[in-house]
This record gives sequence, C-alpha cells and structure tokens, in this order.
Amino acid sequence: MKNLLFLACVTSLLVICIYYDQKKQELHPGDITFTFFDADNDAFGIVAHVDIPSNTIVHFTDSEWNGNRFGFDENNLSWNTGGNKITAGTHINFTKLDTLPSVNIGFLKNKMKISKKEDAIFAYSGHTRMPSVFLAAAANSVNAYGTLINTGLQQGTSALLFSGEPTAEAR
Repeated sequence: MKNLLFLACVTSLLVICIYYDQKKQELHPGDITFTFFDADNDAFGIVAHVDIPSNTIVHFTDSEWNGNRFGFDENNLSWNTGGNKITAGTHINFTKLDTLPSVNIGFLKNKMKISKKEDAIFAYSGHTRMPSVFLAAAANSVNAYGTLINTGLQQGTSALLFSGEPTAEAR
C-alpha cells in the first residue's frame, strides 16, 4: 500500500511539473512584435522578445477580427519555428508571401497576399482559424484590424500601424 501511495505521489508531481513547463513555454501578447509591414512586396518581419521554443507554431492571418472570430475572406499562414530555440532579440523575416513564401528561420505553410490599401496581419497561437492567444498585430490602416476587442492587444504597443514605405532600419 505504501508503494502504491508513493507511486501515485511521484506520478502526480511529474504531471504537475510537465503542465507548468508547458505553460511556461506558451507565448503571450507582446512576446513578438512586428518590425515591418511591406504590402508592395508581400513581406513582413517580427522580432522575438522572449526565447521561443523549437517547433512552436505561430499562425498569421490578414482576415479582419470582429471581436469573436476572424472572417473567412482572407489568407492564413502557419509558421513552424524549426528545430532550434529562437533566442530573444532574433529578427525573423517573411518574404514573397504571395508567390514562394519564405522565412529566414523555420518554415511556412500557405500563402498570403497583403493589400496595399487597407490590411492587417494578426499573429496568434491556437487553431488556424481560432486563436487561443493573440501575440501581435500590424496594419497599414487603423480600420484594417476590424477591431482589437477581445484580443488583449493594444494599439501602439502590441498592435502597430505601419504607413508608407518600410525603411532599411525597420528591416
């Protein structure tokens, strides 16, 4: 009986440690920030503000958010960070999104066409079409988001507005 109780306690502690380790590795709003938004060339960049574990999946969409869900009229891009941890301060560039999507770290699934007139990109974790955590957003028009309600993102900090041509410093 003592052995069974001991085994149950050890198993419980192991499960708790695994759970908290996984929670610690989840990304949160502001853990990444958009560094540029280039609708002319269908490209954008982000910077990691925390270490991102290997094989983390981040989704991007240029669909508008209505406060509860995304529309179904735009594109979804999924980024797997690859087999190595990404260290805080690393810049990641996403290019040629409408033709031959590429990223300098990890790999991409799907394509994205960014509108020059009014578009936004949301970065999030969770399901492809339903975020569990919004990480960041960028837009070339404040109205392009749809809304930021229920995202936890704040205009000017975790949701950035880019206008005009991207500068070399932003890349």
